[in-house]
Amino acid sequence: MVSVRSDLRYVVVDFSFSRLPFSGQIMGVYRGDDRVGEVRITRSPNQALKGAMVADIREGGIRLGDSVRAD
Repeated sequence: MVSVRSDLRYVVVDFSFSRLPFSGQIMGVYRGDDRVGEVRITRSPNQALKGAMVADIREGGIRLGDSVRAD
């Protein structure tokens, strides 16, 4: 997680070292081995930020340090 805006229900996720998800993809949010939430990938905020994607928070109490991955 690069940024978490719980008040606005979105996060910015860094996928620099992994395959970019597609827009609309639902992904799980994990804290260690525990699934703590779910996000929907919406878009890349800026082409200059290669690998960063914006995702809407669908459920959970997500915070910095959590990881996002396909279920």
